[in-house]
Amino acid sequence: MTINLAESLRRLRTARGITQETLADFLGVSSQAVSKWERGDGLPDIAMLPPLANYFDVTLDELMNMDELRNREKLADMKKKHRELRSAGQDEEDLVLLREILRQFPNDYETMAELAEYLPDFEEGLALCRRILDFCPDNDLRSYAAYQEASLLYSLDRKDEALEKTKKLPPLEYCRELNMMWLLHGEERVKRCQETIRLLGWAFFGQIEQMVGEPMFDAETNIALCQKAIDLYAVIYEDGTMGYTHLRVSRCYYYMGLYALELGQFERMMDYFAKAAEHAKQFDALPETVTFSSLLLNRLVFERNAVNGVGTCTAEYREWLSRKENLRESGRYEDVLAMFE
Repeated sequence: MTINLAESLRRLRTARGITQETLADFLGVSSQAVSKWERGDGLPDIAMLPPLANYFDVTLDELMNMDELRNREKLADMKKKHRELRSAGQDEEDLVLLREILRQFPNDYETMAELAEYLPDFEEGLALCRRILDFCPDNDLRSYAAYQEASLLYSLDRKDEALEKTKKLPPLEYCRELNMMWLLHGEERVKRCQETIRLLGWAFFGQIEQMVGEPMFDAETNIALCQKAIDLYAVIYEDGTMGYTHLRVSRCYYYMGLYALELGQFERMMDYFAKAAEHAKQFDALPETVTFSSLLLNRLVFERNAVNGVGTCTAEYREWLSRKENLRESGRYEDVLAMFE
């Protein structure tokens, strides 16, 4: 409420074209008091609120900016519902909600970024990214929109444009995450380092995932690449408390199972799929929050609602596996599906 009154006072006084000193004279207080109110460092006495409202010819609700406060609360509630829908994998309902948020709050750039990522119409998503880049003052959202713009251009088969946009993104060695720790100290530095380790672990996985399946690699090499990613995660999450990373490890084992199937090594395939199912079920059973206990991450907390686009992991695997004709032909199809029940 202090912040809302401060914003309202500054806006109303500026609109009147008067100084803090003039307002203070009318109210019989010091200019320092008015300055403190406008900075949000304190509130006027409650008996001073009606004279303030009368001076500016506004209601008390308008003076206290209660409409804006109610709008902020409404927006926060809608975004909370969005996170719940996204975490539950209810994509269609979530898209309807995101569109409604943007209809009611047309300058909410965070919602624009969410829509740009998940809209099935890539051209519409691209337009939203460019609106963020043209008007949004938040550097993080602008950086995300620049990345997403390149991704959407690629999805639209405009690969040359996507490459040119990607080349303009900042290089890894100059990014905030790798350089901010030099300016921090103590607990803040340790937490920042741990967050960077977590992000780099994900990036490492992403690079391996892009290599897996390239024509120059045979099935055994692809299995070995996946194992490298799992080995790295075993170092970062040495106690098995992985949060979202259960999904990534599960995916590695899933790929390994498919390559073992390609090699006709069915027992090996069953072992890999069993491990994929184990990690998928561990993710599905996660509570809303998990505090990491690994030495490298023990200042960080996993929040399930922060994970986008993931419903029930085991159900997704059953759907993927149902399309594998070579698995059906192997005679192990029903056994594999049973692992993901």
